[in-house]
Amino acid sequence: MHILTYCGLILAICTLCTVVPAKSADTCGYDACNPGDPNKLNVHIVAHTHDDVGWLKTVDQYYYGLRDDIQHASVKNILDSVIHALDENPDRRFMYVEIGFFWRWWNQQTDDIRNKVKQFVNQGRLEFISGGWCMNDEASTHYNSIIDQHTLGAEFLHEQFDECGRPKVGWQIDPFGHSREQASLFAQMGFDGLFLGRADYEDIQTRNRTKTKEMVWKGSANLGEQSWLFTGILPHEYSPPASFCFDRKCGYKPIMDDKHLCDYNVQERVQAFLQAARDEVNKVGWQIDPFGHSREQASLFAQMGFDGLFLGRADYEDIQTRNRTKTKEMVWKASANLGEQSWLFTGILPNRYSAPSSFCFDFSCGDQPIMDDNRLYDQNVQERVQAFLQAARDEAAGYATNHIIMTFGDDFNFENADEYFKNLDKLIKYVNAQHTLGAEFLHEQFGECGRPKVGWQIDPFGHSREQASLFAQMGFDGLFLGRADYEDIQTRNRTKTKEMVWKGSEPSWLFTGILPNGYSAPNSFCFDRSCSDQPIMDNDHLYDQNVQERVQAFLQAARDEAAGYATNHIIMTFGDDFNFENADEYFKNLDKLIKYVNAQQANGSNVNVFYSTSSCYLYALNKADRSWKSKTDDFFPYAHHPHGFWTGYFSSRAAFKRYERHANNILQVTRHLNAFANTNARNTLFPLSEAMGVAQHHDALSGTEKQAVAFDYAQRLSEGIQVAEGVINQAYAKLLPKDSQSPPIQFQFLCQLSNISQCLGIEGQERFTVTLWNPLIHQVTQHIRVPVRTDYTVRDPTGDTLFTELVPISQAVQNIPGRTSLTQKQIIFKATLPALGFNTYYFEKKPDQEKNEKSSVKITHNDECTLKNQHLRVDFDDQGNLHQIVNLDKNTGGIINQAYAKLLPKDSQSPPIQFQFLCQLSNISQCLGIDGQERFTITLWNPLIHQVTQHIRVPVRTDYTVRDPTGETLFTELVPISQAVQNIPGRTSLTQKQIIFKATLPALGFNTYYFEKKPDQEKNEKSSVKITHNEECTLKNQHLRVDFDDQGNLHQIVNLDRNIGVQFKSQGFYWYQGFAGNNSRPEFQPSGAYIFRPLSSDPQPVSTTRSITCIKAESVQTAIVTFNNWASQEISLYDGGEHV
Repeated sequence: MHILTYCGLILAICTLCTVVPAKSADTCGYDACNPGDPNKLNVHIVAHTHDDVGWLKTVDQYYYGLRDDIQHASVKNILDSVIHALDENPDRRFMYVEIGFFWRWWNQQTDDIRNKVKQFVNQGRLEFISGGWCMNDEASTHYNSIIDQHTLGAEFLHEQFDECGRPKVGWQIDPFGHSREQASLFAQMGFDGLFLGRADYEDIQTRNRTKTKEMVWKGSANLGEQSWLFTGILPHEYSPPASFCFDRKCGYKPIMDDKHLCDYNVQERVQAFLQAARDEVNKVGWQIDPFGHSREQASLFAQMGFDGLFLGRADYEDIQTRNRTKTKEMVWKASANLGEQSWLFTGILPNRYSAPSSFCFDFSCGDQPIMDDNRLYDQNVQERVQAFLQAARDEAAGYATNHIIMTFGDDFNFENADEYFKNLDKLIKYVNAQHTLGAEFLHEQFGECGRPKVGWQIDPFGHSREQASLFAQMGFDGLFLGRADYEDIQTRNRTKTKEMVWKGSEPSWLFTGILPNGYSAPNSFCFDRSCSDQPIMDNDHLYDQNVQERVQAFLQAARDEAAGYATNHIIMTFGDDFNFENADEYFKNLDKLIKYVNAQQANGSNVNVFYSTSSCYLYALNKADRSWKSKTDDFFPYAHHPHGFWTGYFSSRAAFKRYERHANNILQVTRHLNAFANTNARNTLFPLSEAMGVAQHHDALSGTEKQAVAFDYAQRLSEGIQVAEGVINQAYAKLLPKDSQSPPIQFQFLCQLSNISQCLGIEGQERFTVTLWNPLIHQVTQHIRVPVRTDYTVRDPTGDTLFTELVPISQAVQNIPGRTSLTQKQIIFKATLPALGFNTYYFEKKPDQEKNEKSSVKITHNDECTLKNQHLRVDFDDQGNLHQIVNLDKNTGGIINQAYAKLLPKDSQSPPIQFQFLCQLSNISQCLGIDGQERFTITLWNPLIHQVTQHIRVPVRTDYTVRDPTGETLFTELVPISQAVQNIPGRTSLTQKQIIFKATLPALGFNTYYFEKKPDQEKNEKSSVKITHNEECTLKNQHLRVDFDDQGNLHQIVNLDRNIGVQFKSQGFYWYQGFAGNNSRPEFQPSGAYIFRPLSSDPQPVSTTRSITCIKAESVQTAIVTFNNWASQEISLYDGGEHV
């Protein structure tokens, strides 16, 4: 058990374990950490990979390595390679984030491999950080889905690895900005910290200057300290220091330590690494690839129990500032409401989330490996050690303690984990010489050791204080960021404030650091196959032996990074996007780098290099016993240069953003129904839960993925919703029958195109039912709209006929591309649903003579009600409670005051419930399952904890009678579906109308409404719906008045209760012409999915003319303004409604 407390802004991490850190061989968590040397600059080598859960390729393509023509990346190979490389050397450590990928890989492994992985986790050598299904975006996501996707990952980790698998740190290195709400959530999840990769460049400049890239992020003003989270911005976003990426994709020099080589480069690489380490001091983070970071993410990590968070991306100015101020590590106070519970130590990584320059040892890198065979001419140990030492020095410059973090890894790195780790082994070996980690690990079952303590947000495109608050509330001790605004980083480098306390919310503060290189390795130290950095060649027989060169380069990198951090600990991330496919090569170079850089201590070097994790780095900062600067706002918007603000993705792929919210609504409702019906279908819902988890990825919901990948995301959600339909029908089969003698419940479906007034399943039916569910814990009453072709009688669950109105569907809706329904009208009726319950409404087509007959039924809602005849009087209050029954003959009364705690009882004689379905296209007024039916039912569920009343719309071909659960006929109106909706591409319904009725649903309950097609004689009666075209239009009810002119311009909205009006000069749809840059210079970057850059500040209207259709019915009045054949809007005012 780990407890994170804050004394002032001093980060304190306590543990119940009594063993000395790094002395026990079989332990996880902070006890497995190398404490470092208090008299030296301690460089924490953090090997990781950032594996996007879809971006340029789909999730499946990334996992199996398909479509190399798009991008080379194979997560399966990365994980295979990493596990093999860890097995080669007990000193090696690795961090992994994306559980959505790991879950796939785990399910394909043998028991032997699983046991080996459990051993690594128990020993603290393989650590899960953040622990979500993906590294979620922080700008477009909803807190509900953020919690769900972290829950999905956390449940898997707990089931497989117990306490040792629990994440303690947030790692938001690639999102494009960060919200304090995220920090607050992390804080509330119990995270100890949060690390960010991306931050605004000006913010990073400031934090580098002030050494505040690590901070306490106070995520929530309301939650207070429970939302505070230590947050750090990583020095290189999330990449290795320059030239120290040893992945196959990098291309940097490996460490060549064979003194027989002419290219022996140990000294060169060691000096480079030392400089990178010095440059990186006090740069931290592990949300390394999101394009900005939210304090809500930090708050989430803090609440998850994380000890910190590391970020890879941060605005370039923010990074400059934090390097200057040594504030790239900080306490991110993610939530003002949660307070310290959402605080999370957060750091911004020095290289975003990549390895230091030339130290990426992955296949994708191309950096020079560490060649330490003295028989090689290209032995390069000294060169690589010096390069690494320089990288360490460079990174240390921006951090406030004598510990810096160096991330080794990148996007889909460690495909060849063996090669990567071998280079890292060399790096550590030669930097530290005879000094070893001194860690012996026991082999136990997973326990506390697997719990992440640090957030790692290195790639999001900005960071929110809510993220820091979340991390703080998750129990994280800190947070590390990779991206930050370039000016912020400049300032923090100058002031050594890249590490800080991010105050996301009063109880959700979080220590936060900005990583020195985003989340990449220091420059020239990426040893992945995707890099191209020179490996460390330490074979003295090689002409290219480069040990001294690489050591000096590393030392310089360490010095440079240290300049921006406030302690003698800096972090260097070695890894990048899909790095470590060849983990063996990468680790071999890191082994050499460590060896030869530490060997320089005999020559007076003060740089101490060792394998570490973001959690251990956070622990070292905690032991520094210093106060940290705090932060209370977001890391939005993220900018990487003066003309590059990442705000375009806030609105990219708006349709998918809406579809994700729709899918989340279905997921939550289905969970309610599953629980209430006790159908034990939780596992059945996994496809939708998993699809929602994938959708939270920072290249999914953000809208920054390729079109084929967007289709893949949407398909996963659609298939998950189809599975959910089956669960809903299982639940209704138990909940709907009145007794065992009731007939079977017919298959019910979701009218998913009801938003365009289409529900093909009921279109043209003689009878059908609509079941409405109320997920709230209080009763609700709403007007319901059902698209129909003709008028229907609607009865409630008791058989009473409801007042309905048949109103037209606007032409704009009818014309929506893809809308196939022929319905032009919709029935409107009012439905009242019990708390956490449902009602079914029965629709029956009206005879022609009954159609549109004005209702003579007097209906009151939420008023006192008295039923009276010659003998009895029954009184209800305005809350629906039965107050008394009076016997008028004897003048006696009895007081009844009941609380209804259950749904209406069903006895054993009820018939089976027919299968029900979701009308998933109800947003385009399409529900094919009821299209043309004589009778059907609609069940509405209220998920809220209070009663709700809403107008319901059901697309139909003709009019229906609608009855509520008591059988009462409801007042309905048949209104046309707008032409714009009917013309929506993909809409296949023929419905041109929709029935509107008002439904009242109980708290956390449902009602079923019964639809029956009206006889023809009912249909032909004169409609009470008034329709005008291109005339002045005024919508008015008891509370509001909305005025349009005959050109469709909105003039004013008046609050009649307060006699206050709001006038509009212009209202409509506008667009900006994008700037078509050529990328020749930063200021010539074009507008796109990530960055919003208009050609001018003046928006252009979508049309210079518009038309207006005004539809007035008793229950709803609607103005349909059509701008052109693809843009229109409907503004509706319901009877009694207090909002438009």
